Amino acid sequence: LHRSLLILNQAKFASMMCMSKLPHSLLVSSLGLLLVFKTNSAYGRFQEGRQIWERIQSKSRDLTRMMALYQHDMTAPRKERVQNLLAAFPYLLRHHINPRCMSKEQLDAVPDPHKLQLEDEVFPIDTRFEDSVRSMDPANNYACSSHRHCTVDKRALPWRLLPAKSLNHIAKSRNRALWVCDRMSAEIASIPYTNTWQNRERLTMLQHVNELSRAIGECERIHQTLVPINYARHCLRSLTLWLLSLPFALLDDLGLKTGVVMMVLSWLMFGVYQIGYSIEDPFQGSIRLSIICDNIRREVLLESENGLRYTAFDDCPIENDADTGDPSSVMNAMNSEDSQQHVLMDDASSDGNNAGDYAYAPVQ
Repeated sequence: LHRSLLILNQAKFASMMCMSKLPHSLLVSSLGLLLVFKTNSAYGRFQEGRQIWERIQSKSRDLTRMMALYQHDMTAPRKERVQNLLAAFPYLLRHHINPRCMSKEQLDAVPDPHKLQLEDEVFPIDTRFEDSVRSMDPANNYACSSHRHCTVDKRALPWRLLPAKSLNHIAKSRNRALWVCDRMSAEIASIPYTNTWQNRERLTMLQHVNELSRAIGECERIHQTLVPINYARHCLRSLTLWLLSLPFALLDDLGLKTGVVMMVLSWLMFGVYQIGYSIEDPFQGSIRLSIICDNIRREVLLESENGLRYTAFDDCPIENDADTGDPSSVMNAMNSEDSQQHVLMDDASSDGNNAGDYAYAPVQ
C-alpha cells in the first residue's frame, strides 16, 4: 500500500503511514530488560530444579552405600524393604509434582485386581488475589480447586516396589514421597544396636533421609510458586505492542523488505519469551525426570551392574590378622590398633619425663 501510494504520487498519504524511530529506540532498552529478567528468573528456576534432583541422586547413592556397608546389621529383609522404598521415592516425587494417571483406554486394558485408586488429587488453580472469595467457592469450577480421580496400575513403577500391605495407606496419603521418607526413617530407627551399628551410623543414615525430605519441599516451592502473573502479562503486552508498531517505523527505509524483517524479529523475540515461559516450571518437561528416576532405581537396586557393585564391599584389603571380611572383626581390629598406638605414646611420654628429655604427648 505504501509503495502504491508513492507510485500514484500520493506522498502525503504515504508519509502518514510512517512514524519516527525514536519511540522504539527509547522503548527497546526497557523491553530488553523485561525479557532478560523473565528469562533469567526462569533459567534460575530450571537450574535450581536440576540441582535438587542431582542432590536426590547423590543422597540415594550415599544411602545405598551405607546399606551395603551395614547389611549384616540391617538384616536382609529390612535392607530389601529400605531399598525398594528408596527406589520408589523419585517416582513418587515426580508423581507428586506432575501426576501421571492412566487414561480411559489404559484403564480398560488393566484388570480390576491390579488397579489402585488413589485419593482425589487436588490441583489448585491460581487466582489473581490470594483472598478471593471465588477461590473458596466450590460452585465456581473455574476459580476453585478441581478434583480428579487418579487410578494407577499396581504392576507398574513405582507401585510394584512398595509393600502390598501398605498400598492402601499410600493411596490415601496426600504426599506419598513424604510417606516413603517417614517409612524409611522408621525402618532405620528400628535397627538394633550392635558393635558396628551405633548412634553415629543411625544418625548418618537419618540425615540422608532428611535431605530427601527437604528436597520434597524444594520441589514444591518451585512448582507452586510461579513468576507473578502481572509481570508476565505486562511483558507479553509490551512485546506485542512494540512489534505491532515496529513496521510503521521501518517501512520508510526498508520498503518491501519490512515483512521479511518483521517475520524474523517476531520469531526471535517471541521465541525468547516462549523459552522463559517453558522452563519456568522445569518439572513439566524441561527436565527429563523419567531418565533420572530410572537411573536412581537402577543404582539403588544395583540393576545396571547385575550386582557387580557389591564386589566393592567384599574382601576389604585391611592388613590385619583379625580381618575375616566381617565388619565387626574389622572394627575390632581398628580398635586394637588405636589402643596399641595410645600405649606406645604413653610409654614414650613416661620415658621422656623420667629421663628429663623431650616428652611426646598424644596428639589431641
